[in-house]
Amino acid sequence: MKKLRDGITCLLPDVVKAEIEPESCPIWLRRPGRTECVGMWGTVAAIYGALTGLVLPEQAPSRERRSLDVLLTYENGQQQILEVDEKQHFTAARALTLEYYPAGVKLGFDASRWLARSQALTGREAGGGFGKSKPPLFPGEGLASE
Repeated sequence: MKKLRDGITCLLPDVVKAEIEPESCPIWLRRPGRTECVGMWGTVAAIYGALTGLVLPEQAPSRERRSLDVLLTYENGQQQILEVDEKQHFTAARALTLEYYPAGVKLGFDASRWLARSQALTGREAGGGFGKSKPPLFPGEGLASE
């Protein structure tokens, strides 16, 4: 899948006028907590609780890191995340997450299609470590490996 992701990334300069940062992450998503989530904190905390059975800490531990396929930053400062829809993105955990999204939330994808695909693949999730525990925020096996 890296080849596919790299191929898509190489085509981006021809179709978008933005700074293109592969395998990057916006500052606000590196260690999201109550401050970064602003008005969505309740939703994020509810999703975390549904996935883990735990209470989400108000600030992610400093060792929490993430990398996205591509971060696009436009001239006006707006940012957009581009993720290649690989099979490990369609899991029982993703389906549960999507079910918690508030009605009317602005997304760059069709949530109903992603939900349907995630539900269809539940129980047949990809291997490769995507369902492994990832302490400290995800210490258990999680839904993805059930």
